[in-house]
Amino acid sequence: MTAAAVVLAASAPAPAQLVQPSNAPRAQPMVVVDDALNMTLSDEPIRLDERTLTFRVEGEERTLPRERVLALGPAEWALGRGANARTIAAGPGDSGQARLTFTDGSRLHGVVPMTAFEPETFVLRHARLGVLSFALDEVAGFDSDAEFPMPQSAAGRGGNSAAGPSGAAVPSGDVAVLSNGDRLEGFMVGLVLSGTDTEPGAPAIRFETRGPGETARAGDGVSVRTIPLSRVSALRLANPPVPAIGARIWMSDGSSPRVASIGAITPTRWNLSLVRTPGAGAIELGVPAWNIHGAVFDSAALVALSRLPAPRITLPTGRRWSEPVLGVPGSGDDDATQPAGVADVRDVLLPGPMAAAWTLPVGARRIAGLLVLPEDSRTWGDCTVTLTLERGGSGNTVLLTQRLNAERPEHLFNAELPGQGPGVLRVEVDAGPSGPVQDRVVLRRVLVAVDPRAGGAGAAPVRP
Repeated sequence: MTAAAVVLAASAPAPAQLVQPSNAPRAQPMVVVDDALNMTLSDEPIRLDERTLTFRVEGEERTLPRERVLALGPAEWALGRGANARTIAAGPGDSGQARLTFTDGSRLHGVVPMTAFEPETFVLRHARLGVLSFALDEVAGFDSDAEFPMPQSAAGRGGNSAAGPSGAAVPSGDVAVLSNGDRLEGFMVGLVLSGTDTEPGAPAIRFETRGPGETARAGDGVSVRTIPLSRVSALRLANPPVPAIGARIWMSDGSSPRVASIGAITPTRWNLSLVRTPGAGAIELGVPAWNIHGAVFDSAALVALSRLPAPRITLPTGRRWSEPVLGVPGSGDDDATQPAGVADVRDVLLPGPMAAAWTLPVGARRIAGLLVLPEDSRTWGDCTVTLTLERGGSGNTVLLTQRLNAERPEHLFNAELPGQGPGVLRVEVDAGPSGPVQDRVVLRRVLVAVDPRAGGAGAAPVRP
């Protein structure tokens, strides 16, 4: 699909409620993640009311107070498969979509409606959630093709850029990549309706650049261009990443939007509250349960290791080079090549003997996940993995030491992070008797539980 095929929806009021057909698919069983990072696979779709989560395990009904539920994940989490094992199931209106990516990592797939646009906003219509408006301060990028987003590097996030809180590069200005391959740098003013002979009343972007343009400002050398959105392949805005807060859901079309709150859940329906316009009150909406693959109830209380700033790497004495760590910000295997799963989980690959040190969020209190020796590394792979918590003046705590080889290629772990104050997680892979050949380790769906009361969430930056 080319940028010229980006779908532009006609303006029409979005439905406030969705009627669930009697023969509609039911929700799939999910993994319940509690405040101790225990992960329990429910036999049946879960139920949630204002106080209690109810689920069944081997036919036995269990309940959990709502405040103890951190997340609901896909069944693959309990089966030890890759973080992205679930195939996205296409639903009504899911094909031919554009994608909006936000500074907190959330995403929304949809179409840009032909409607009047407020200044400094971006608008997208989602097949299930309706028309949603966002301040440009919140937007990190736009791709005309949600199924094949442009890698961040191709849109020019390298070069003269600074590192944001997540470790990803932040460009010095906004970047627009056009369908003919042209690349513009400058400042995106916003969306407008632009009438042309070929596309009357079509959505377009207003983009400030320096140099020749369609409408030049006198005296300052700045040109303001109006470009039909159908000619735009990708946008990358110079808004630095911010910590995720609040509730999020992960949907069958690849969207992972923020929601104001998650209400009651039944086997056929999720009741959500969300804000469609900045500054407006939240509205209530029902979404078919089969459309949702997972949720995080408070993003400040649960963080994927793969979302933390890229780790500091130290190689063993005598080892001068290593392949890059994959699945972390800035590693090159970004969302275009390895889509994130529920809770933004990605598999993190340590490609050989090394020590990788992650700075943990303030208030980090527990960590859990799976250590895996990949199948293609089990002929010669034989290594020892050590996880250590470093707390500065409080000293170091070895959380686990585990040997991985063909006989025991996986190890499930769940460890408390003792102490208070800033912490560093050090993951060390040491070569075994066979040497470093095939000593590669995957850190699978590693989650960090955080006490959100220990530190404040960062505010979104103001665009220049």
